[in-house]
Amino acid sequence: MRNHRTTGKIIATTMTALMIAGGVIAAERSERTGPPDTDGAAFIKRLDADGDGKVSKAEFDGPAEHFTKSDANGDGYISEAEAPTGPPPGRQGGGRGGQGQR
Repeated sequence: MRNHRTTGKIIATTMTALMIAGGVIAAERSERTGPPDTDGAAFIKRLDADGDGKVSKAEFDGPAEHFTKSDANGDGYISEAEAPTGPPPGRQGGGRGGQGQR
């Protein structure tokens, strides 16, 4: 009878530790990926390596066709007004520089 109580306590303690560890891991992942871009300014800030206020093809980290779709005026840059917001199509959560809703 005593062994059953000890085993039960060990199992309960182990389960609690695993649940806490899972929560910590999930929180760390959320911090690393962050929320998706919510506006054009966040997109530009994240990708504009040279600080000129727009994103060139070289700075863009998504597929070429997404860049072309986003560059509405065809000048070779994505401005804040043209910048995609939200995750790329087919992705939930924090995507990287893809075409989202406008």
